[in-house]
Amino acid sequence: MPKTKEVYLPLTIEEYSAERNLPVDYLKDVWDLKEVEREKVVCIEQPYTRLDMFGGAVCCDPRWRFGKGSKPGKKSPVGAKLILYGQKQLPELTPFMFLVEGESDTQTLRYLGWPVLGIPGAKTWSTCIQNDPDVLRILKGCQEILIVREPASNAEKLKNWDSPAKMVADIQTMLPNARALRLWEFAPRDANGLPLYKDVSGLWMHYGGADGKKQVIETLRIVASASNPAAGTGQRKIEIIHASDVEMKLTRWLWPNRVPLNKVTVFSGMAERGKSTVAADFIARLTRGKDFPDTPNANAPCDVMILASEEDYDEDILPRLSAAGADINRIHFAKQSSINGKDTWEIAIDRDWTLLREALTDHKDVRVIVIDPITSYVGNVDPNKPKEVRPFIDKLKVFAKDLNISILLIMHFSKNPDVAALHRSGGAATWTDAPRAVWLFDKKRDESDETVPRTHVMVPGKLNRVAADQKKTLEFTFTGVPVRIEGQDIPVGAVVWGSATDLTIDQQFKSEHHSKPGPQPMKTESARAWLKTYLADGPKPSAEVFSEGDSLGHEQETLRTAKKREGIKSWQRGGCWYWELSGPNPC
Repeated sequence: MPKTKEVYLPLTIEEYSAERNLPVDYLKDVWDLKEVEREKVVCIEQPYTRLDMFGGAVCCDPRWRFGKGSKPGKKSPVGAKLILYGQKQLPELTPFMFLVEGESDTQTLRYLGWPVLGIPGAKTWSTCIQNDPDVLRILKGCQEILIVREPASNAEKLKNWDSPAKMVADIQTMLPNARALRLWEFAPRDANGLPLYKDVSGLWMHYGGADGKKQVIETLRIVASASNPAAGTGQRKIEIIHASDVEMKLTRWLWPNRVPLNKVTVFSGMAERGKSTVAADFIARLTRGKDFPDTPNANAPCDVMILASEEDYDEDILPRLSAAGADINRIHFAKQSSINGKDTWEIAIDRDWTLLREALTDHKDVRVIVIDPITSYVGNVDPNKPKEVRPFIDKLKVFAKDLNISILLIMHFSKNPDVAALHRSGGAATWTDAPRAVWLFDKKRDESDETVPRTHVMVPGKLNRVAADQKKTLEFTFTGVPVRIEGQDIPVGAVVWGSATDLTIDQQFKSEHHSKPGPQPMKTESARAWLKTYLADGPKPSAEVFSEGDSLGHEQETLRTAKKREGIKSWQRGGCWYWELSGPNPC
């Protein structure tokens, strides 16, 4: 067999950056890539660094990347001692890990924020482990390992051989917690029926890099879910339920006509409007089995779990609960996740569903979770994007029903007065469209701030399955209750409940939406500011812009005026018009 002629073609970091759709600074700063001259041409040096058993970094031989079309033959300058790529870039400890083939796939997944190690080639796994056995300590410490398996090459298929499949089998022999993902099986096909991508880097470039980040993440999640043995096998299909097979059920309540049982409820309002203090009063009544201010409490005393990021447990939350009369023995604070009290992570619900489920299993008397504010715990979910918020809330609703718990979300109003009050909760309108019950907190309208005590209101924003005449606003004021702290009686704010009234959301917040008089430029500037935020991560279909803008109170004509003033471009592709802040026309 004739020997392959060695040909080395040049490659710069800028060319590699454009080729892989990854920022130059990211490649240099995070991965330490640099240009060197080797085999008399410019190429990219890719350092390999392993971690020793004490967590220290140890530099190993690098690998070199040349331009497309290079034919290095059998003596490719790949470094003398192969190890897994990307150890230096790992977090200290992680609950799961991706294993991929090659440096570019490793760089892409890390750019997305996921922990990943790269295998230089499908045939090199065993060599890498022999050269660096300490890496198994990292991998065995993971709860789950996802191997992105590539398809066999055409040459291997002719020989009835599949080195990627052999690599997966070898990995699973050492790591029973590993399972394989086959991206190419979910890829769209070309005219010849071949997949348009086979690996993570190909998936990333197929969707246009950062512009398609959401589609890349969603594809990986779908493929991971499909590969989960617990999900079973078989063809995916739409499930149909006949109405005649559905048994009607009554809505059950924690707080009758206010907080439904085993559903998601939202308390929302501006700062210092009573959301958290009312939540503390609500929690206290749940832990004691005390009646609510307007109705009896038919529930037995229960435990409550609290996730709170903006206040201290010891100085703020516990004194407030004590002032409200809560049974402190029934309160549990979910602070963070850790391994034996070390290597801590902030709680991110989109990542920690399983951990949260386990925590509730360990605390079986918890019937309510309070999350204050929810936007601190969504993880990688963008709270401003309806298409990301909707599935998150849907999962939260299923989670509540499955575990027989009720979930109370605390949210802050945005500072935009030109949208409907119900949609002023910070982020996408979906935060208040999707939950079963939404309550808005504010100072009572038309009452002077000089009034003592100042009346506040808990106004029904959204309350499904409650008759109109039962949707009552509750008035309340604040008082100071002495709480013994470090030997001193300290006055801590608590709720004093007033009367129930027929005040509606439109009456309380009528000056904050379209009926508000004011110059048109104010609405235009508000729409202009929203468009800059909404289009910041890339172009959007104009239909989507108008739909989301309408949900926030921005009229189409106002959006068009704001678009013109901001210099936003519009262009057409595939019969669809797009709006974009800046950048070249992709057509």
